[in-house]
Parts: sequence; structure tokens; C-alpha cells
Amino acid sequence: MTDASTSGQKASISKHDRNAHVRRASVVQALFMQGALAALLLVLAIVNWRNPKALLLFGVTLVIPLGWGWTFWQAYTRDAAARSEGRWTKETDQTERKRTFGRIAAIFVAWLLLAALILLLL
Repeated sequence: MTDASTSGQKASISKHDRNAHVRRASVVQALFMQGALAALLLVLAIVNWRNPKALLLFGVTLVIPLGWGWTFWQAYTRDAAARSEGRWTKETDQTERKRTFGRIAAIFVAWLLLAALILLLL
């Protein structure tokens, strides 16, 4: 009996570890893509340094990949902590998703307002 219960426990642990690896890989991929976008925007800002409007727009647009990357990382660390402490439920997952997408939307709206101000005032 102990062999069956032990093998079942190992199966659930290995499945959990596999899922944790997939979640971490997804976050790393998202962070890499956001970092690449931020680097591209920074290069474009430097290339357009003589055009103040373009320079400011590229600089303000850096808010999106940096903010989204930070948001993804925070969501991942909260999820990992809840799972490791045994507090994770479907409800906490849904709450975290709502919080994350709310922050992503807020970052986008803030960028949209800043970009509009730059275009209107310069």
C-alpha cells in the first residue's frame, strides 16, 4: 500500500513541478518580449533625438513594456507564493487575473492619455 500511495504522491508532485515550469517559462517569455520591445523603443528614441515630439512619444511608450513586464512579474510571484503556501484556489486565480488585466488596462489608458497630450501640445 505504501508503494501505491508513494507513487501517487510522486505523480502529483511531478505534475505540479511540470506546471510550475510551464508557468515560469511563460512569464520569462513575456518578460523577454517586453524587454525586447523596450530596447527597440529606446533605440528609436535615440535615433530620433532631433525630433522632440518623436523622442517624447518613444520615451512615453516605454511605459507599456516596462509596466506590463512589472505587472506580469508581480502576478507570477503572487501566484507562486500562493501555490507554495497552499493558499491557491480557482477563486484566487480569477481574482489575480482580474487584478493583472486591470493593471494592464490602466497602464494602456495612462499611455494613451500621455501620448494624446504630447500630440496635442507639441
